Amino acid sequence: MVASAEPLSSLTLDLEVNGLRHGYYRGDAVIVCTPTGSTAYNYAAGGPVISPSTPAVALTPVAPMSSISRSVILGKDDHIVLRNPSDNVPLIFSVDGTPADPLQPGADLSIMLRTDAVDAPPPGTHGLAQAWRPAHPDFPR
Repeated sequence: MVASAEPLSSLTLDLEVNGLRHGYYRGDAVIVCTPTGSTAYNYAAGGPVISPSTPAVALTPVAPMSSISRSVILGKDDHIVLRNPSDNVPLIFSVDGTPADPLQPGADLSIMLRTDAVDAPPPGTHGLAQAWRPAHPDFPR
């Protein structure tokens, strides 16, 4: 997740994919989600749930004010860069609840999907997948 370093402030963040600028985010935060990381936080912000069998990354804005206002789904081979375009406003980023690190003005945050980072069992082969479903009443059984 990327957010403003200043409490109660919004952020502006440029999105670049494969070397091309695709727009910007302005809002409270941007959640970066993979099929096995930050999925509940992403879902709570209105983003999609990505099947563990899908090699993708979702970028979901939190309380968007302009430009990109919906989730963007990108593939495993896409080179994703989130850039702090400000000259003087620092941002912060946190990975899976770790303490926040600064994203200084003008700095880039490169994102890539590592399909080898988690060894998860296939859906339906582990009790966790069955236990997860009732917690999400919007999903058909």
